[in-house]
Amino acid sequence: MKTTAHPTPLWLGCSLAAAIGIAALSVACLPALAQQPTDPTAAAASEAKAEVEDATETVAVLGKQGSDSPQGFDLHLNPGSGEIVRIGASAHIKQGEKAGQLVVIFGDATMEGEVDGDMVVVCGDAIVDGPVKGDFVTVMGSTKLGPNARLQGDCVVVGGRLDKDPGAQVRHEPVEVSFGILFGWLQPLGYWMKTGLLLGRPLPLTSGLAWTLVILHFAIYFIIFLLMPKPVEACLKTLQTQTLPAFLVGLLTMVLAVPLIVILAASGVGLLIVPFLWLAMLAAKFVGKTAVLQFAGLQLLERFGPQTSPRSLPAFLAGSALVTVLYIVPVLGLIVYGVLLPLGLGAALIAAAAAFRQNDTGQGPVPTVAVPMKTLDTTGTASPSPDTTPSAEASIPDAAPPPSASMDIIQADRAVLPRVGFWLRLAATTLDFILLCWIIPIAGPLFILAWFAYHIGMWTWKGTTIGGIVCQLKIVRIDGRDLDFGVALVRSLGSVLSFMALCLGFFWAGWDKERQAWHDVIAGTTIVKLPKGVSLV
Repeated sequence: MKTTAHPTPLWLGCSLAAAIGIAALSVACLPALAQQPTDPTAAAASEAKAEVEDATETVAVLGKQGSDSPQGFDLHLNPGSGEIVRIGASAHIKQGEKAGQLVVIFGDATMEGEVDGDMVVVCGDAIVDGPVKGDFVTVMGSTKLGPNARLQGDCVVVGGRLDKDPGAQVRHEPVEVSFGILFGWLQPLGYWMKTGLLLGRPLPLTSGLAWTLVILHFAIYFIIFLLMPKPVEACLKTLQTQTLPAFLVGLLTMVLAVPLIVILAASGVGLLIVPFLWLAMLAAKFVGKTAVLQFAGLQLLERFGPQTSPRSLPAFLAGSALVTVLYIVPVLGLIVYGVLLPLGLGAALIAAAAAFRQNDTGQGPVPTVAVPMKTLDTTGTASPSPDTTPSAEASIPDAAPPPSASMDIIQADRAVLPRVGFWLRLAATTLDFILLCWIIPIAGPLFILAWFAYHIGMWTWKGTTIGGIVCQLKIVRIDGRDLDFGVALVRSLGSVLSFMALCLGFFWAGWDKERQAWHDVIAGTTIVKLPKGVSLV
């Protein structure tokens, strides 16, 4: 049975394409460097001329939409214009138009005019039907030379096919570098990079290679789901209770894995350990990713049916479908992939460590004891929970004073107050920003410091901000203790991590069962909504 280790083909191909592209660009630029004048006077004149030419130089990155370019980008040039560098866009030089040099990366190039220097196309197809006075290089793309093609330099085609018209003139014999069996991967890989990676999505709709890998990995995840229920369930419990730690552990493992493998390989003896280490990480990735798909499906299905079983097949299928759809969305797909990969790896590592500790001590899981808690109804009276024992009921007051009478009752019942998700938090933060925006013209870049100082001070003093007072929100600690300056500082600094992950840490409060953002998990806090009539001032 043949297996494919994801993401080895993609990363191997990307690395190979990048290396070839850099080498091709370097080779193309060597003749120009060798022709620089050595005489000081001539060099000064050449520099002055170059400065004049730079004024007309055209550099286009994702240029203007063209009417006759199926790829969607076209740049029309005037005679005498300079170099053209296009990244993620196609270039079309029509008859009568002229360019100094032409470099196209992740795009197609059609040249019917004239290129005075070199022409390089990386991860794209090239059509040449005019004179190219320098070298011509195509990497991971096919090349077609028309009857009017005149190549005065070298012609190199790497990882692609060359179609030459009998009327085309090439001064030197064309060089075709073929990768044999890898050629079947390189062209689809280049197409995936153009339509997927460049747009920030791992799954383009029209990439057969990407869909093949998706189907293959789904089959692996499905087999793991059926044959390894206990490891998957252990990873799922880790995701439900330690989501942020799992992500951080997985991210740290991915960062340290490469230096560790290099050190082991350099030691000689450790070289024998590297394959087993790689296989262990690969197994952890697949088992953890299976649990991540199930976890995502549970979050989705619980919106419709709260009684969904954690081990149900519909949860796994729903999570797989949801992640696949997200992979198609530009930018968001790459973010989701970058989050789920370390999340699954970290969950598997934490679950494995917990199982190892359990086996090492010879003890089973620590039993949990349900602690009876009182609830606070809308009238402000405290009532025991249905499963409260008589002895526990005797220690609970029959009634509590009105909410406005004492905040001590609210502090005691903070564990049963409704927790706040993302949108109400956003409303309170928006009110705070409107309140402080008048400082921006005065403070300038220091506004960010004023923003942190405001939140740390208000959290320490009142446990909330002015926006939180309006929305009846209060920050409380999970352990029941008072919110002090240290916790407020840690929560504020933790919000930087939530922001740096493209604000994913803030959105997490809307998805997490405990309604905790990343900085809440770090600081051990959460936000609750107080009943009407409770004063926060």
